[in-house]
Amino acid sequence: MKTHMQGADDTKQRAMPPEAAVLTLLTLPSRIGAVEEAAAAVAALLRRSGTAEHITQGIELAVREAVANAVLGVFLFALMDRLKQRA
Repeated sequence: MKTHMQGADDTKQRAMPPEAAVLTLLTLPSRIGAVEEAAAAVAALLRRSGTAEHITQGIELAVREAVANAVLGVFLFALMDRLKQRA
């Protein structure tokens, strides 16, 4: 498996051995603090793997947005459920 490492020299490629594959599972609570927890975990994993900093920052931002949207979605779903129960 090869991954493209973007940086100063855009043509460099680094082969990753099969044992470098990592499965990381995060169980996050449905609260806003989960955004930082998820982003920090993903950024740490990417930095340990040698991913370029600008790529790490972009992925970290995408994780923040995705987790924030998930937390907001759960909150809104619970709110709508409560409103239906009152009606």
